[in-house]
Amino acid sequence: MSPRARRAIEESASGEVLFSPVSCYELGLKMAANKMTPLPGPFLELARGQGFVELPISARHADLAARLPSAHKDPWDRVLAAQAICEGMSIVSRDPRIAALGATVLW
Repeated sequence: MSPRARRAIEESASGEVLFSPVSCYELGLKMAANKMTPLPGPFLELARGQGFVELPISARHADLAARLPSAHKDPWDRVLAAQAICEGMSIVSRDPRIAALGATVLW
């Protein structure tokens, strides 16, 4: 994570930092495929242990994800972008294609 993203999380104005179930899924897949170093524990436990709050995927998020421009084809990244847009939040990602979907990206 970039220092800028880490600072934004630490200094969150609302005091609440959300995470998507999509992140659990994507990190699990990357670790299983040896594309990233394993975490010291399950992502869900680590996130909750840091005080992060789960943002469930809603029908509103899914509807927007399906209607976003075709700038990015990955369905899970489209859901992440839709969640950020619907909830008026920034998303922490180093993928510039997520910003092309209209989400505010922090990195």
